[in-house]
Formats: sequence, structure tokens, C-alpha cells
Amino acid sequence: NAIGNESFSVSGLGQISGSASATLQNYFFTTDVVSNATSISTARRSCGAASCATFGIFAAGYSGVGLSSSEKYTFSGATVSSSTSFTTGRWELAAAGNRSIAFFAGGAATGGASSLVQKMTFSTESVTSATSLSLARNEIFGAANSAKAIFSGGWSGGLLSSTTDVFSLSTEVRSNGTNLATAKVHAYGCSSQPGHL
Repeated sequence: NAIGNESFSVSGLGQISGSASATLQNYFFTTDVVSNATSISTARRSCGAASCATFGIFAAGYSGVGLSSSEKYTFSGATVSSSTSFTTGRWELAAAGNRSIAFFAGGAATGGASSLVQKMTFSTESVTSATSLSLARNEIFGAANSAKAIFSGGWSGGLLSSTTDVFSLSTEVRSNGTNLATAKVHAYGCSSQPGHL
């Protein structure tokens, strides 16, 4: 999971020796230097992460149970604070957006794969419901540019999925995208737009 801006990325969490991690590291693009960053408060793996120009959000994830909490990492000063919780504990979700909003989509929850999509508005740190994915799935991946966010792949009912959902970042309308050529999980997306991962 990674957040960041034009100067550096903040990444980490995941799982270490069988346990969820709270540790983060900075990667500075101009110098290729890696340094320790401020840890978040709650260890978590398989969470969703997105950022605007001034801060990033690590949301949901798994730490023995599914988490609904989120934490804010402010780039100036490298401070960590609590942010708005999501409605349902889930993990193996994906997040993608622009400098104004981010969608946190899909994932695993108690009972199986989820189609839930929630939107965080960065200016207020508010969390609201968005249109659900066309197909419930976990271990999906997301990416975005300034205009749209896409969520692809994943597990659905024990089967690999090639499904792609596209969300307009201006109208927040979901549409069916071009499916992947090969159904897959454990994949990652990236974008040419800073912070739009």
C-alpha cells in the first residue's frame, strides 16, 4: 500500500512474520533514498490507500479481524491521526482517485467478497456510499488518472475474475470497462498522475 505526492511516496504495512504491520517507509524520488516514516496507530494488512496533495489515507484492512477504521498521514510534519471510519470492516480492497476524492472498492468481508464502494472526499474527510461494483470481488486492483478510476480483476465466488469497473471522477457514475485479457489476482495498478494510485 502506498500514498504520496510528487516528491516522495510513503509505503509499507502488509504482513511481517505472520502478523499485520504498522510500519511505513519514505522513498524520495529525486535522491532514491529510503528512510523510516512515522508508523500508523493500528497494524493492518490488505488495506486501501489513496492520497491528495497534502495527506494520504490508509483505510480498512485486516488485523485479526476486518477493520473499518482509517488513518490520515499528513505529509508536512509526517504526522498520523485518526480519520473517518468506513461502514464495514473489509480487507483485500482497492482504492483509486484524484486530488479531490477517492473510491475504496470491493474487498473481503465477513461472509465473502464485497461489492461495496465508498467515496472519501479529501477536503472534509467524509465517507459516503457510491455505486457498487458490478461484481463482488476481493483482491482487486485499482488505478486512476484525473478523469476516471478503474477497478479490475480479483476473486469472485472462488473464481478468478477479469471484470473491470470504471468510475467517472466528475459524475461518480460507474460503467462497465474493457475486461482484462486474463483473469488475475494479486496484481497492482499505477498511473502517470501523482497520487492517483
